[in-house]
Amino acid sequence: MLHPAGFPPILVIVAVLFCAGLLTAFYQALFPRPARWPLIGAAFVLGAAITAVYAYFLPPASERLVGIVDAWTALKAMALAAGLPEEAVKLAATLIALFLFRRGLTPAEAFQASLVTALGFAALENIQYARALPEAALPIAFGRGIVASFVHSMMGMFLGTFLAALVRSGWRRWDYVVIGYAVAALAHSLFDWGLVRPLLEYLRNQKIRPESVMEALPIIIPCVLGVIIASLTLFVRQLKLCGAEYDDAQRAAVFDDAGGLAFERHLGLRRRWRKVGNVIGIVGLVGSIVMVVAASLAMRGQPQPTDLSQVTPEELHASIVMTVILVFSPMLIMTGILVRQKQ
Repeated sequence: MLHPAGFPPILVIVAVLFCAGLLTAFYQALFPRPARWPLIGAAFVLGAAITAVYAYFLPPASERLVGIVDAWTALKAMALAAGLPEEAVKLAATLIALFLFRRGLTPAEAFQASLVTALGFAALENIQYARALPEAALPIAFGRGIVASFVHSMMGMFLGTFLAALVRSGWRRWDYVVIGYAVAALAHSLFDWGLVRPLLEYLRNQKIRPESVMEALPIIIPCVLGVIIASLTLFVRQLKLCGAEYDDAQRAAVFDDAGGLAFERHLGLRRRWRKVGNVIGIVGLVGSIVMVVAASLAMRGQPQPTDLSQVTPEELHASIVMTVILVFSPMLIMTGILVRQKQ
């Protein structure tokens, strides 16, 4: 997270909030019964508000990354500067929201509140990044508004899994809170660990060498992909658990033809979502292949700049847009996987 400075443009705020709202609506739609909107609103506001307090006392990124000399000190720095404090902020916001709406709270709502709290955290962070690069504020707001928000919500999937288990236990297993926080902080630290080397090189020298990115791949691939796979697996498991709980409740409540017809309609809706998910996933897979080939052809024989201080605003804008496009296809694949799990 960057250190705050100044007030962001209104268009940046609107873009970031639009992306957060889009992801919130998507997550709500995947569950058989959406979480109460007052709970969702409180989770988002608390996530952003507590993050603002945390960011106010936060030193600049360059100061927090001082002392990194190798991969292991980088992992320690990511845990102390990102994983542990940021997941603590999300945990505090989520627990406050759950406490405020504890009456009638379901495991699904606890899980969803964790996701939305993470979106509130990401919204403030995305605004700060857009403000730090005003020449490309809107592309950053939209790009990070989807990609970075989804990444933060993935960490919420770890925490939310254990908070849902806490609710299922009748609020007796508070050790789940500690375990969930530890797992989310570890996942966050590992994810950032793979990305810190290029960032650190830029902060120190205003340069990013392609060799630095290639050397970081042995950490990027297992850590980033591992966290993505684990978080989506937990999300799918929660969706199935909540879907089964909903189905059992609906079957027990169906005593007449009208009730049975409504339940059959719900099952038909799930089948349609699975078909849509298949289409989205295939489009994302094809798009990923096409974009990799196109990017390789476009960069072949072209000198790649290493000094970011000499990059023009137009080149920076185009680079950010291209990065968003490259990430969009893999995001479609993950979206297709989740759409298929509609409950």
